[in-house]
Amino acid sequence: MQPIEITHLVNGEPQSVMMPAVGTQPGPDVIVGNLPSVEQFGNVGTQVGLAVGTDSCNNGQVDLDWFALPNNDHPVIPQNLYRMSGGTDNIERFEQVGQSWLKHAFAAASANTCGFGCNGVGGSHLGSGCSDLYSASLNASQGGLGSRAWVNPFTGVFPGSPSPANHTGHTHTGTSHRVTVAMSDLDTTQNPGATYFAEGQYVTPHEYAWCQANPGQCNMYNNVSYRQFSVSGSTNFTFSPVGSTVRSQPAIFAWSGATINKIEPDPGNDGIAFVGYKVTNPSAGVWHYEYAIYNENLDRGIQSFAVPTGRRIRNIGFHAPPQEPGWANDGTAGNTGYSSTPWTSVVTGGSLTWSCETLAQNPNANAIRWGTLYNFRFDSNRPPQDEFAVIGFFKTGVPIMAPIQGPQHRP
Repeated sequence: MQPIEITHLVNGEPQSVMMPAVGTQPGPDVIVGNLPSVEQFGNVGTQVGLAVGTDSCNNGQVDLDWFALPNNDHPVIPQNLYRMSGGTDNIERFEQVGQSWLKHAFAAASANTCGFGCNGVGGSHLGSGCSDLYSASLNASQGGLGSRAWVNPFTGVFPGSPSPANHTGHTHTGTSHRVTVAMSDLDTTQNPGATYFAEGQYVTPHEYAWCQANPGQCNMYNNVSYRQFSVSGSTNFTFSPVGSTVRSQPAIFAWSGATINKIEPDPGNDGIAFVGYKVTNPSAGVWHYEYAIYNENLDRGIQSFAVPTGRRIRNIGFHAPPQEPGWANDGTAGNTGYSSTPWTSVVTGGSLTWSCETLAQNPNANAIRWGTLYNFRFDSNRPPQDEFAVIGFFKTGVPIMAPIQGPQHRP
């Protein structure tokens, strides 16, 4: 225990002295210090509703704002689940199999999970060095969850009114707003040898505001952590942690043998994403090309992905996690929810391009929005060489290139 305030009497008048900050980073700096558990809380048909426990830590020297709704100066917390599988060694591909709405933080504890040395501040602030546990059951509580559509993931800003966690006008089921996953994606008899990873993220406007006022003190890109879990069951699933939480890295970095590159299309004005790739040689004369794009906090979203391939390719594939159905007050256009329509693929001029609808065609198109990972794949009779993919954005911005490997071109 540490006192946070010491009161002395000086000439009969009380005088207070605050304890010094104990974090190591200037400004506020919330990270996911631990992901203690994954639990199932319901099921509907062929899907289950999961939640991930998240334990946040403030490694900053400034107490982090944590004001409950209707104030919008608090963190929001998405939860995700991923699976690595495929190939002879079950590490060929890395896919997102579930995502939740956002838990809106409402009060901070003053524990010391990360061992930074909590200064004892809690309640409407997460104190310097302090930690705050939101259990899986708390993160599964549907009344405290709000749609991701309301939030700008780079600035952390969302409306205080209307409430981004307004649940009037719709009725919840066992999967509503939770990490919704198909049973078939978890059943170990259908996924032998697969490994699973839970991910948590904290997005807060306080870090963005501090970064704007104090250039060079931006702690906005280390707020995602992951942890491996083993899975058992066929309809009622249980999850057990394997190893420790990997702090301040998104789960895509758990993809064994893959190369992961960061993209940042507009530094200082929008967030970051990661492009991963892996090439395998499953049989003589056949190369399998596997790509994953993870959007950490890019508000603009991603609308297209183009790879130089030549023309002789086959087994073109695409994968995305399931989207929530439309709900009243969900922040999407017309409250109809985001589309789950798979991206189309077209081969022209020796290049393979996947894309979803444009913003003008459908504001709810199945773009790669923040906190999600999409997959792209194909087979070729040509071995790999270094290439550049072209990534196009959904809301704004010109396309950019990202280093990858693609099939060699014939002379």
